Amino acid sequence: MFLETLAAISAVTAIQAGTAVAGAGVAAYGVSQQSKYQKQSSQASQVAEDARRRAARLDALRKQREIIRNAQVARATGLSRVAAQGAQFGSALSGVEGQVAGEAGVMSTAVRGNLGIAETIFDANAVQARAQGQAATGQATYAFGKELIQNAPMIAKIGSSLFPQTGGWTTTTTKAA
Repeated sequence: MFLETLAAISAVTAIQAGTAVAGAGVAAYGVSQQSKYQKQSSQASQVAEDARRRAARLDALRKQREIIRNAQVARATGLSRVAAQGAQFGSALSGVEGQVAGEAGVMSTAVRGNLGIAETIFDANAVQARAQGQAATGQATYAFGKELIQNAPMIAKIGSSLFPQTGGWTTTTTKAA
């Protein structure tokens, strides 16, 4: 029966059927590859973003340490000047220490604020990279579905050519004895 069905299929129908099947296979492979490489691109983007985040954190840490070192130098310089004037036991020393501590605090707050802004940007970029990867997967799936819809008549012809007596794909049930 199967051989008779195959013999009944015309050469043109066989070519059309083969082309439709090959086209669907190529489209499926293309969708798979597109999705695969878009995910790799998204992952690489995330790795780069993580590296930039670590670099920003390291830079902030270095700036914090520099602020502390500069504050220590400014305090020592102020103490030296106050001592040279013989006022190390007066209120001038407290004033110098307060000014140095205040300036260091302002600079340290600015560094922390800049790091906070950078963290927000890194988070947004990470969300964007993930969304682009998901959008590409959705686009690839859409393209494959569109190809299937466009080729549905040809796929139906394949079914009716292979199973002409049933008019296409059908299921049958048998009762157990």
